[in-house]
Amino acid sequence: MKNKILLGVILLILAVGCDTDDDNNMRVDSQPEFTMAETTISSLPGMDLSLKATINDPAGIKTVNIKYEPWDLDKTIIKDSLPNSYNLDYTFKVPERATENSEHIISVTSTNIGGISTTTDFTVTLDLDVEAPQISIEEPMDGATVLLGDGDEIEFNITVTDNESLSEFRIESNDFNDILEISGSSFTYENSLNIESTGAYSFNAIVTDMAGNSNSTSFTVNVFDELKFEKMYMTEVTSDTQLTSDVFGVPAIMNGSSTEEEQGFVFSGRYYAAEANTEIRFIPQKASFEPYTFGADPNEEGSLVNGTSSEVDPLVLPSKGYYELKIDLRDFTYSITPYTPTDETFDFVQIIATGMRVNGENTCNADADDSFRCFHFSSGKALIQDEDNLYRFYATVEIFDEPDSEGANGMIMNSNKEGWAPFWRFDENKAVPQGGSTLTFSEESLDGTYQFIFDTHLNTVMITPTN
Repeated sequence: MKNKILLGVILLILAVGCDTDDDNNMRVDSQPEFTMAETTISSLPGMDLSLKATINDPAGIKTVNIKYEPWDLDKTIIKDSLPNSYNLDYTFKVPERATENSEHIISVTSTNIGGISTTTDFTVTLDLDVEAPQISIEEPMDGATVLLGDGDEIEFNITVTDNESLSEFRIESNDFNDILEISGSSFTYENSLNIESTGAYSFNAIVTDMAGNSNSTSFTVNVFDELKFEKMYMTEVTSDTQLTSDVFGVPAIMNGSSTEEEQGFVFSGRYYAAEANTEIRFIPQKASFEPYTFGADPNEEGSLVNGTSSEVDPLVLPSKGYYELKIDLRDFTYSITPYTPTDETFDFVQIIATGMRVNGENTCNADADDSFRCFHFSSGKALIQDEDNLYRFYATVEIFDEPDSEGANGMIMNSNKEGWAPFWRFDENKAVPQGGSTLTFSEESLDGTYQFIFDTHLNTVMITPTN
């Protein structure tokens, strides 16, 4: 009996050995074949990269090896099922240490059941363009008002740029569409549009570069048969640069009348003249003195004139103090009324922020337990109260990207070192007591130094460059 068992074991071992030898020495007359949609791939250091191919071999695919020693890449995929076709889709991260604009050859080798191998190469260039093209609109200004007339009411002057090469520019609306194939790193679109009827006309400008990156912006032009505006602003600055270089508060927005027959024509606002003979002009478009600027008629007291730049004569606030201003575009008149505020003042106001220094002090604190605290009433920094006007607080502030916080760079204000209330957040060009939203700093405002002025009576904040 023992001899029979021993004989069976020996025969089993011999059978397994024969099968293994047959597998290793199998003769095949095929080799793996690669089919790839792309053999050259663009990427960047630190990005995920995918190698994709279809491998076919009727003998059966046994292994696939991806290898590139400079990146410590050596991955072998073993297919026990020996498929006749295999879809390779292998993703890995390009090392951060890799050099931009360099070229690399990654080899992929497939071996079939008979031990026959085929190698193909992927060329990886670390020059992927991921930067979206930029759009700059000279004309028309968003929210601009134009009068219906005989000529072309809307003029387009839009410049698009790219770090590499542009591909397409489109401008779209319900009534007008234009699509252009473009090239080079810069293109200016100039055109004009004749409008037949009044209304609000919205447009989308869309630009795409050769890498497929795109950017878009929207703007609206109001066409009226009379001077009628959705918004009106008042300002003492005199250049378009000053209108757009602020972080917040310039120009100051006015209140439109809610009376039906006055809507779009009558606007009022309160303003503080920090010095005698402060000059004020009115503009219905926030970022420019064109195409409309309203000022004082030098020949008739209380009458407005319409211009196209800050050269129009200003209204003059004769003394330091608070004024109520009112304009009526139905008869082109204005009024200036000085007044004295009666609301209570605050003894203390602080900025609560991430990414800001107030008079040299960071609004983030290192706590006793070594934690780092931002955007909290306990880490806020006080503004300086104006001795001549207790409603006004000021500081020199620096705005930056806070490296030790993952929170957004932004701010609110409050008047309590022991709690949140009372507080101010923000709406369009205004501070909102017990309401509003956090003011988030734009990328363009980072790494700048600004003058900060807060008026608790007017609820206005102006953050303007110091240079």
